[in-house]
Amino acid sequence: MNGRAKRLALTSFAALALLLQLYDKSHGPSPAKRDAVAFLHRTPGKALVKVAGIPEFSGIYQVSVPATIGSVMKLSVPADSLILLDDSVGLQRVCEGDVIIFDVQHTGYTHVSCERMSAHERVTLGIPLDLSSMSRADWEALPGIGPATAQSILEYRQQIGDFTSFRQLGLVPGIGPATMSRLKPYFFGYITPCNY
Repeated sequence: MNGRAKRLALTSFAALALLLQLYDKSHGPSPAKRDAVAFLHRTPGKALVKVAGIPEFSGIYQVSVPATIGSVMKLSVPADSLILLDDSVGLQRVCEGDVIIFDVQHTGYTHVSCERMSAHERVTLGIPLDLSSMSRADWEALPGIGPATAQSILEYRQQIGDFTSFRQLGLVPGIGPATMSRLKPYFFGYITPCNY
C-alpha cells in the first residue's frame, strides 16, 4: 500500500470514528443533562463549532449565527458551572469551524483560546475548507495535491496574502482545471472564512 493510500485509509477510519462518536452523542442522554450534541444535518442560519477543554461539555455544537464565545458558552456549559469570562472575550465573534478551548484557571476565571478545526474535521462535518488557514499537511490530504503542489500553494498565498476566492487557487502553478474540479466540493460555498 503506497503512502497516499495509507493516508486515505487512515483519514477514512478517522472520519468513521468521529461520525460514530457524533452519532453516539446525538442519541445519548436527554438534553436536560446538557451533553454536547452534534447535528449531522445542516441548518440554515446555524454554524458548527467545537468546544474543548471541559471534558463533560466538549463536543460539536450547532449555534445560531452570528455567534460569540459567550453565546457558545451559554449553549454548551450550564450556568451553575461557575465559569467566568472577561466581557471582551465573551463578545469575541466565532466562525463556523472554530474550536473554542476553555481553560479554567485556579482563580476562577477562564482562559479562552480559539483556533480552526483541522481540514479532516471540517470535511467530515461538511464545513467548507478555509483556503487561507490550511497547512501543508491539510493540502496534501486533498486529491491531486502532492508535496510540491502544497508548497506552491503556500508560497503563492505568502505572496498575495490571504485568498479571497476559490478561483484564485487556479492561479497557483501546478493547479489546472482538472485539479480545480476535484477540489471544488471541499470549498463549496467558500467566500471568506467567516462569511455570515
